[in-house]
Amino acid sequence: MFDNYRFGEKLVILMPLMHKESMDSMEVCIEKLQTLMDDANNMGYDAFVIATELAIKFAEHHQEPLKIFGRFPTRNECLYRENTPEEEEWL
Repeated sequence: MFDNYRFGEKLVILMPLMHKESMDSMEVCIEKLQTLMDDANNMGYDAFVIATELAIKFAEHHQEPLKIFGRFPTRNECLYRENTPEEEEWL
C-alpha cells in the first residue's frame, strides 16, 4: 500500500514514526526513508534526494534521546512526567 503513494506523500506518512517514542518505529522510519532516498536517486528526483537526506538526519537526531532515555525528555513537562537527573542534565 505504501508504494501507491507519491514521494512527497510518503515523506508525510513517515513523519509520525519519527516522532513516536518507540525505537522500533524510529528504525522503520529511517529504513523507509533510506529506501525512499535510494528510489528518488535512481529516478533522478534530486529534490527528493535532498529532502529525504534531511529527513534522515532529523530522524537520527530524534533517535538520540530514545537511545539514551527511551523517551523524549523535552516532552516530560507537557506530559506531566518527572525528569530524571540524567534528563535534567541532558536538557
